Amino acid sequence: MSPTPPLPTVLVIPARPDGRGLRAAACAVDLLVGLAEARAAAPDDHPALVDLLPTVDHVVVLDPGRWRATFTSHPALQGPARAADRLALLRVLRERPGRVRWVGSPGQWDAVRDLLSARTATTTAVAR
Repeated sequence: MSPTPPLPTVLVIPARPDGRGLRAAACAVDLLVGLAEARAAAPDDHPALVDLLPTVDHVVVLDPGRWRATFTSHPALQGPARAADRLALLRVLRERPGRVRWVGSPGQWDAVRDLLSARTATTTAVAR
């Protein structure tokens, strides 16, 4: 029996750099357990982000709009960001455009989970 392949790695970054954004990112990491090796990162620590980006398969940026964050009950979409925070994060992430997914709605979150589920199922099937 061959060893199980590793899960994909995901870096979850909230667009909002304060405690509310970091709590949403921690919640998103918890929701990805079993689908990916996920970790949260602070969006305002640019040197650390630059070091982490090449080491992960996917980057998920949590960026709900103000109204979405107010009216959704989704735990990972509770921290709307300011335009200045979003722009600062864009400057760091522009080097890895193919790996970055901006998530601002429950449907976009479900698409990320579906992508990771399909990848996990594929790697599990290949290992068997």
